Amino acid sequence: MGQRRFTVTAGAIIFDQQGRILLLDHVFRPDGGWGIPGGFLSKGEQPEAALRRELREEIGIEVENVEMLFARTLPRTRQIEIYFRADAIGHPAPCSFEIRKRELVFARRSAARSFK
Repeated sequence: MGQRRFTVTAGAIIFDQQGRILLLDHVFRPDGGWGIPGGFLSKGEQPEAALRRELREEIGIEVENVEMLFARTLPRTRQIEIYFRADAIGHPAPCSFEIRKRELVFARRSAARSFK
């Protein structure tokens, strides 16, 4: 029996200077569209590098203070998701057909602290 194939994604909870969290209305999310930014890793790409590439391509920002939070597996879809926390540099604006719009939403202070 050979290796089973799977996909890997990197996503991030991105904070702006006011402590708001970035959410994107994404074309390819069948469950309603809204979620955190991120995307699939390319072959040989490291998770943080993939996250930075996706952020530049989709919303035109860089990030700093990047920390890995956790990873999880989704056996049904054969997917591994890697989650980060980061601070935005710049102002996000959709740069790709994949993103319909973006919103910055305030998180409760206790929720924001738990990601730092």
